[in-house]
Amino acid sequence: MRQAVAEAEPLNTRFGDGGGIPWQMYEPITEWDFPVLDVSAEDDPDAAAEEWMRADLARVLGLTRDPLFRYALFKLEPERYAWYQGLHHIVTDAAGGALVARRTAELYTALATGTDAPRSPPGPVAAVARQRRAVPGLG
Repeated sequence: MRQAVAEAEPLNTRFGDGGGIPWQMYEPITEWDFPVLDVSAEDDPDAAAEEWMRADLARVLGLTRDPLFRYALFKLEPERYAWYQGLHHIVTDAAGGALVARRTAELYTALATGTDAPRSPPGPVAAVARQRRAVPGLG
């Protein structure tokens, strides 16, 4: 999960306001919570997980201080888990969330099978940086 987030440049975007002018920048987020919650002993494990998810979705994120994503893993039964992803719409949409889920599945499968994960393609920030270096005075 942490590798997938590190590779997802939109999830590593910070926002701010300087002198009344909004800004955004790429800033790797290396410290963030990833709760693993065992709700299997609850009378209704699915409802317990959903209650946590609803509370998390109601939480207000600070654009200038909080990671704009939240992930959690719920143990519902000995062999049944639920994965939660909460994403602020300013950094991604459902399609972006699906790409992160796909990359997470690729990384998980590689770990579970002892194989190498497919290489993640360089993202748009890397492409922009290359373009900037190619323009005299900008690099």
